[in-house]
Amino acid sequence: MSDQIFVDALGGILVTGGTVRLDFMALPPGNTDGASASKLEFQQRVIMPVDAFLRAAAQIQEAVQALSRASAGTTQPPRPVPPNPPDAGKAPFP
Repeated sequence: MSDQIFVDALGGILVTGGTVRLDFMALPPGNTDGASASKLEFQQRVIMPVDAFLRAAAQIQEAVQALSRASAGTTQPPRPVPPNPPDAGKAPFP
């Protein structure tokens, strides 16, 4: 089964009407400029209920923490992670 989609970036998150919309971006095929943000194109949108998004955000945060622990012996410090998932009632964030 090949139901996989590769994306290079999260383009935006919009919280509206009890749902969260995640827009994923990717470099177009044949791009040789590297990961230039100006070249990214819309690839896919995922729409999910707020409660499912909050559970997913918690799982992602756990994965980031595990990666941070695993890379503790490397020379690159882990990226900072926001302490809590976004509030469902707030406006979309960049």
